[in-house]
Amino acid sequence: MAPLCFDPDWLSGLAHLAQAILSLVARTPSSLPRDDETRNTNEDSSARVNLSNGEDEDDSAKDSSWPPVAEDMMMQRLLSRPQRVSSSSLELHRAVVSASQLTDDLSELAYCVPSFDDVFLQGSLFHEMPTSSLCSEDQVNFVNRALTRKAFLATGPVVDHLELYEIENLGRTWGIDRKQIRTHFLIEMFEHGKDAMVDELMNANAHYLDSTVFISKGLEIACMRLYSVIMYLRSSRQFRGIIGMLDADTCQWVKEQHDKASRLRPRSKKNKFQNDEDQLSLLPTTHAFILRIMTMASSIKEAGATEKAHTLSIMSGTLLKAVQDCDENGSEVS
Repeated sequence: MAPLCFDPDWLSGLAHLAQAILSLVARTPSSLPRDDETRNTNEDSSARVNLSNGEDEDDSAKDSSWPPVAEDMMMQRLLSRPQRVSSSSLELHRAVVSASQLTDDLSELAYCVPSFDDVFLQGSLFHEMPTSSLCSEDQVNFVNRALTRKAFLATGPVVDHLELYEIENLGRTWGIDRKQIRTHFLIEMFEHGKDAMVDELMNANAHYLDSTVFISKGLEIACMRLYSVIMYLRSSRQFRGIIGMLDADTCQWVKEQHDKASRLRPRSKKNKFQNDEDQLSLLPTTHAFILRIMTMASSIKEAGATEKAHTLSIMSGTLLKAVQDCDENGSEVS
C-alpha cells in the first residue's frame, strides 16, 4: 500500500473515487432514521408480529402453532445498523479529499482542518466535527499556494474555469469567496506572462472578480513589466534613444513601484524573460493588459487608478510604437 501512496495518478484516482462515494453518502443522511426512531420502529414491528398471531399476547402465548414466532436476528441487525451521517463531518471529509489533491505535503492540512486527526478514525462520519463559518488565515494561504502552483504549471492555448473546479469546491467548503479565488488565479497568470491563456476566462468572468484587488495588483505587474523593458532598451545601443522620449516622472514612479513589488515578491526579482525576443514580446501584451486595467478602473469609477493606468498606457504605447518603427526601418536588436 505504501508504494501506491507515492504514485500521483493512483492517489488522484483514489481521491476521485472517495469524492464519488462521499457525494453518494451526501444524498442519504436525511433519509436515515435517528436511533430513537429505529428503536420505535423495531418495537412497533415486534408488536405487529405479536398481534398478528392472536388477539393479544395472552392468546398468542396459549397458541400451540408451530414453529413458534421468534425474532429474526439478521433482520434486527440490519434494522439497527444504519446511522445518520453528520453533515459537518461529511463536509470536513470532502474538504480533506479535495485539499489532498492540491498539495504534496499533507501535513499542511493539519493547520487548515479542525480535528484533522479525528477525520481518519473509524466511525468519524457519524460524529459532529467542529466547524467555523469564517475561513482561517491558514486556509486562505493554502488555497493561494494551490492557485499559484496551478498558474505556474498551466500549459496549453487557453485555460477555462473548469481548471479551478477542485479549488473552488474547497473554497466553498472553507467559506472562501469565489471572487477571491478567481482574482488571485488571474493575477498569478498575468504575473507569469500567460496573458493569452486567460483572455477568454477574463472576458467571461469579469463579474466574478474583485475589481479593486485586480486593478491594484495589475498596476504593480504592469510597472514590473515596463521597468524590465526599459532596462533592456537602455542597455541596447539601437533603442537607447527611445528612453529619452519617456516622461521622467513616470519612469521614476514605475521604478519605485517595481522596487516595492520586488520586495513583496522575492521570486519576481528574477527576470522571467531572459532573451531579447522575450523582452520585446512584453510590449504588445503589456499594452493590452494596461488598457484592460484602465477600462476596468473606469467602469467602477476609480479615478486614481484610471489616471495611473492612463499614464502607463501612454508609456507602453510610446515604447511599442518606437520599437515597431525601429523594426520597420531595419534596426537589429543587439
